[in-house]
Amino acid sequence: LTDRLNNRKDGQIINSRWLNKVITPRKTTELPKALLSYFDYFLESKKTSLNANTIKKIKVFKHRLERYEHTHGTVYINEVDKRFALSLQRWCDRENYAHNTKVKTLKVLLTVCNHAKENGLPTSTQLPYITRGLKYQKTSHVHLDFEELKTIAATPMPDSRTEIAR
Repeated sequence: LTDRLNNRKDGQIINSRWLNKVITPRKTTELPKALLSYFDYFLESKKTSLNANTIKKIKVFKHRLERYEHTHGTVYINEVDKRFALSLQRWCDRENYAHNTKVKTLKVLLTVCNHAKENGLPTSTQLPYITRGLKYQKTSHVHLDFEELKTIAATPMPDSRTEIAR
């Protein structure tokens, strides 16, 4: 306390606010630099302003990126650039994700990384361009009759992922 008092700036007013800042300084939390960890921070900071369904969707994107990281290693926010976006798109192609799913994943990723940038974390200069040129494709709507639904229900699935997708 004495050091802070003796080393204060000229003209700095000493009052109860100054004393409170010296005695109980505001705790600064270290922001996560890993992309998946930052998703958790993002969801925590936005939980009051996002719809519950939006939070669920963002968690789905986070889980998709977890699967990506299992094969490509940990991704950090400052590594999200055009090369990373291309690698993620190729991975999505290998995993048979639809084009619109790839586009939405990259758009959500851009949103989360922009949030990190707003909070002072370093990001790639290419970040704004990771979704450039990507557009959603029109999809046709498939309607199944009851016979087709029964056939699908009776078909054995090779693994749990396809069972869940059914």
